[in-house]
Amino acid sequence: FPVTIVGPSCCGKSTFANNIAFDFDYYKEIIDTKYKKIVEIVSYDNERRYLIDSNLDKHNEQKMYASHHAFQLLKNKVDYLSSYPVNRDLIIVDSTGLSGSFRQEIKEIAKRFAQS
Repeated sequence: FPVTIVGPSCCGKSTFANNIAFDFDYYKEIIDTKYKKIVEIVSYDNERRYLIDSNLDKHNEQKMYASHHAFQLLKNKVDYLSSYPVNRDLIIVDSTGLSGSFRQEIKEIAKRFAQS
């Protein structure tokens, strides 16, 4: 199910998420040989980078403009990753800040996932 990590810039969200993903992947190899990926990290910064095909500074005007679309892309990825046939066991949403409406959308996806 989706887990959201929110915090100020450079506070360690991505490092924390990557450590969790590494631990899950390590134990998956010991327990299960099916090679199903258990943890997926979706990053708001990576989605903005993808949209404008650039590694510009976070506060660059182009990146700021792409923000709305990056959140939409992030939500769609979470929805896809938590649905059949993918069904990731844990989805980590890595973002500096999420609007209340975006958080609510992610919660709804998580509720749907828990019911399936």
